[in-house]
Amino acid sequence: MSIYGKTVGGEHPDYANALEGLALFYSARHQYDLAEPLLARILEIREKVFGPDHHDVGVSLDALGLIKFYQHHCAEAVPLYLRALITWGKIYGEENPWLSADLSNLAKCYEYIEDFAAAEFTLRRAIRNDEKGLPPDSPDLGSDLHNLGSLYFTMRHYQEAAPLLRRALDIRTKALGLNDRDTIQTLETYANLLYFLHRDADIEMLRRKNWNRR
Repeated sequence: MSIYGKTVGGEHPDYANALEGLALFYSARHQYDLAEPLLARILEIREKVFGPDHHDVGVSLDALGLIKFYQHHCAEAVPLYLRALITWGKIYGEENPWLSADLSNLAKCYEYIEDFAAAEFTLRRAIRNDEKGLPPDSPDLGSDLHNLGSLYFTMRHYQEAAPLLRRALDIRTKALGLNDRDTIQTLETYANLLYFLHRDADIEMLRRKNWNRR
C-alpha cells in the first residue's frame, strides 16, 4: 500500500479508495483498531481534495463514526455524525429520509453517553423525515419508532413509549413478517412495557393474537 501511495501520491483520491478497501477488510474481520487510523487518513485526504460538502467526505465521516461506535467510543463518534449530517443535508436536503440512518446512529451514541434529551430530539427528527419521505409501512420508519419507544422505556416514560412501540410493531409485522427478528424484538419490548403498565389483559390479547398468527 505504501508503494501505491508513492506511485499515485499520498493525497490522491485513488490512494484513499485503496485505503478504503483495506479498512473495509479490517472492519469485516472486526479489527476496528486497524481500520480506524485508515479511515481517519481517508477522511483527511478526501476533505483536502474535495472539500467538506462532497459525497465521499460524508461516506468517510459515516464510516469513521461507525467504527468509533463499534468500539464504544461514542463521545468521539458524535461530532463525526454531526458533521456527516451537515454534509448530507447540503447534498440531499435537511428533511430527506436519507439522513435518518445517521440520525439513528447518532441517537444511539447519545443514549450510550446518557444524553437522553439529545437522543430523543434526534430520533424525533429522524421520524419526521421518515414520515415525509417514506411509505407509512416502511421498515426504516418502524425501526426509528422502535428506537424512540425503547428510549422512552429506558427513561421509564412508559405512557409515551406505548403508542410508539405499538405502531412500530404494526409496521414491522406488516413489512417484515411476525417471525422476523426485528418484529420479535419489538414484540418483546412492547410486551415488557405492558407488564410495567400493569396491562395484563393487553398482554394476554397480544400473546393470543400473535401466537395464532405464527
